[in-house]
Formats: sequence, C-alpha cells, structure tokens
Amino acid sequence: MLIHDAHTKHWEIWHQGTDRKNIFYDHRIDWSDRHLSRAVFLDYPGHPHIPPHILTRIWTAITQPLEQLPYLPAMLLEATSFPVTADELRAAIKRHQLLRSPAQVVTPTR
Repeated sequence: MLIHDAHTKHWEIWHQGTDRKNIFYDHRIDWSDRHLSRAVFLDYPGHPHIPPHILTRIWTAITQPLEQLPYLPAMLLEATSFPVTADELRAAIKRHQLLRSPAQVVTPTR
C-alpha cells in the first residue's frame, strides 16, 4: 500500500503542479508560427517539476495538427482522467522487473 500511496501522491502533485497558473493563462500560442512559442512553453515557471523530455512530448502533442492525429485529444483525456490502480502499478513493476537482469531486480515492499 505504501507504493500505491506514494505513486498516487506523485500523480496528484504532477497534475496539480505548483499551484501556479498554467501557461495558457499567461500565453497564447501563435498558431501561424507555433515554433516561436516552444521556448516559452519549455521555460515556463510552472513547469520545473516536469522532466524536459516529457515537456517536449507534451509540446509536440499540443502542437501536432489534428488532421494528422485526430484521435490524440481523446487519448490524452483518457490517459489523464483516471488514477493508476494498485493492481496496474504492481503489473507495471513486474513487467519492468522482467526486462532487467536478476542482479538489478529490487522487490518492492508493501
């Protein structure tokens, strides 16, 4: 249960951020030249807790033309709408452990 609680707390913090406004309160993407807004998005003060590679993927997801990825908004909504269950977390840990060598495997405590 400790793992589940820690994981749930992590995602609560992730989704709530730092209690600051998000970038869209302060900035509008110039869709005619959206690449000019990329640096502003990546360096936004409310984003320091998000790893850079994740921020880049989020930026790409936001700015991809919907004609190429019409299913993306629904996928993002589904992926961020439900908390991860303890069973899903345990299954992910087991899958991860199968990919590692036996010397690297750490058995989680409850």
